[in-house]
Amino acid sequence: MNGISTLIRANLRLPVFLPLLGLALATTWYGLGPSLTRFAELTGGRFVDMQPALSAADLLAQVTAYDPATVRYYLGWLVFDMAWPFLTYTAMLFITAWLLPFAGPAWPPRLPWLVAMACATVLMDWTENAGFAALTLGTPEPALVALLAVAAHRGKLLCNLLFNLGFIAALLTAVTARLRLLVTVLAVAMAVFAHAPAVASAPDPAVALTEPPQPIADFTLTDQTGKPFALGRLKGRPVLVFFGFTNCPDACPSAMAKLLAVSRSEDPAVRETRVVFISTDGDRDTPPVLRQYLAGLSPDFIGLTGPPKEVSRVAGQFAAVFFRGRAADSAGNYLVEHSDQIYLLDRAGNLRATFFDPPVATLARVTGQVAREAISHNTPRP
Repeated sequence: MNGISTLIRANLRLPVFLPLLGLALATTWYGLGPSLTRFAELTGGRFVDMQPALSAADLLAQVTAYDPATVRYYLGWLVFDMAWPFLTYTAMLFITAWLLPFAGPAWPPRLPWLVAMACATVLMDWTENAGFAALTLGTPEPALVALLAVAAHRGKLLCNLLFNLGFIAALLTAVTARLRLLVTVLAVAMAVFAHAPAVASAPDPAVALTEPPQPIADFTLTDQTGKPFALGRLKGRPVLVFFGFTNCPDACPSAMAKLLAVSRSEDPAVRETRVVFISTDGDRDTPPVLRQYLAGLSPDFIGLTGPPKEVSRVAGQFAAVFFRGRAADSAGNYLVEHSDQIYLLDRAGNLRATFFDPPVATLARVTGQVAREAISHNTPRP
């Protein structure tokens, strides 16, 4: 079952899934629609394959009463019924494999169990069909074959029930997790909206100037050397702050590249600016990981990390948020959803501007303006 689970996970792609889903829907439509209607016409309305309480006596009574036209149709339908459950359960397993990571880290390892229930259901259905075919064509031991076919029928219904319960549980759990994510996103939007009155408009839409300047309370986290580092140590210098994590696939590399470009500006006031990278993934971003990450950028960059709850309190001062997005997979990997803004502090430690995916030129220009302004209004750099 683990091998099948791995195969399904490896093929979770639309070019594979969409044709499979189309075939599953088409066979389900035909199996529950035209074929069922035709069989009802031939048998007087009772279809043995659909009866939950089917008994061996009922099965024998119905099969022995079939006329030649019904026998021919039923045997053809049994061939179709070999493909129908296989396609349907395979499609449902693909959907389940896609849903499980959203349901939480405890769910992906349960995929082999659901695969086992699906396989058992399909095998029981095929065994049942083989029994029905033997009875229809004639067998020396009709009573025994009928008992075996009914046992397979009931086993199929039980395995189908267990699979459906697992599928529904995964679906409800995933939906609940997505709703929690939606609530969090709405809360973030409300928090940003709540800060709107304190933000003045700027000529560049990529910049929101904070007026009046907002003091940022001092805080202490652990830097990339493993030592406590207080933000207050940087007073007297402009500071650019970014919240991210070292495993970030897109927003962080882009932002850090811009910060690196700004740190190499020809403007002396801009070059005085310190860059602080605050990890939103304290569980994985240990000081050695941060040190290695920042070593590839600049030796002057400061990396800070700490427990997520502690970092969350720090982020709140900037109206920044972060939370785990997709749940951990079986390998323990996950993503952290986080604000991707860059925050500018003046020499006194006040929040002066928030940048929204700015061009490097804009980031350098506003940083230089605040740095030069602060020289005459704030405490000189020690």
